[in-house]
Amino acid sequence: MRGMGNTTIAIYGDSFAHRSFYSIEKAFSRNRYNEIRLIASRECLPFIDSNFGKNCLTFVNDAIKMLTSTRPDVIYLIFKSHSPVTNYLDEYNVYNDEILKNMQKTIQILSNVSRRIIISYDMIWDPIYQ
Repeated sequence: MRGMGNTTIAIYGDSFAHRSFYSIEKAFSRNRYNEIRLIASRECLPFIDSNFGKNCLTFVNDAIKMLTSTRPDVIYLIFKSHSPVTNYLDEYNVYNDEILKNMQKTIQILSNVSRRIIISYDMIWDPIYQ
């Protein structure tokens, strides 16, 4: 979507990113952004090497290439906490957790191509807090 401002924005993630597009676009208004891109695929965690849905690995690789080439000023990273993310992490094995490593790799790459990254995800259900 094109606007009349200077800021370029990418909204990247799963279906939660798709549903957030309208609100983010309204929050910025057309006078503030030059372009807003939606890069979303339902049920795909937006992390490098994360392949938890149909064609997710291809989607993520293509999305990272697009973000790297377009270098948006702001990237919204929006996703639902799918079961691989919400599984219990043993505090002694957190450094070996593949999902966490994938998140870190993705955020590192995005940090190198954008001025701001805003991360948003749904609240994780935890039986301890019932």
